[in-house]
Formats: sequence, C-alpha cells, structure tokens
Amino acid sequence: MRFVRSTIDVLILSCLGAPARTLSQEEPTIAGALAAATHFGLKATESKKILREVFNVVAGWHKTGKQLRVKAATLDAYASAFDHSLMNEAGRLIGK
Repeated sequence: MRFVRSTIDVLILSCLGAPARTLSQEEPTIAGALAAATHFGLKATESKKILREVFNVVAGWHKTGKQLRVKAATLDAYASAFDHSLMNEAGRLIGK
C-alpha cells in the first residue's frame, strides 16, 4: 500500500506543481489524476482522501515558509509552484 500511496502522491503533486502531460489530455488536471488513481489500485474514496491531505499541506506552504523564516523573495519565487488554477480545482473537488 505504501508504494501505491507514494505513487499517487507523486501523481497529484505533479499535477499541482509540474507541467506534466498525459496521453489523453493537453493540460494536467486534478480530475485526470483522480481518474488515473484506479490504475494504481486506489478506490475513488482513497484517492480523494489523499488529495485532501496533499491539498491541506500544499495550501499551507506560505505559512510554513514564514514559520521557517524563509526570505520573502524566496517565497515569492516559489509562489507560482503552489498558487495556481490546479489548487483551485483540487479545492473544488474536495469541497474547500
């Protein structure tokens, strides 16, 4: 189960922060990541739970950076990796 969990974490994180493409779609989507989760042996409820966990961690990135005393300029440089439409999509899919 840990391998599957790690694999879906990577899949979701790649959709949240990397320009990865799949064979069936032009742009990555969170819905696409959830649909692909069944190929890794995950049920829909499991993949949504993982998405919720990843979303909550990623959503708090800026606050965590400040707590770790990361320079404002560095946080600004990282913002585009975390604050974008895929986070909005993920939030909608989990009801946030």
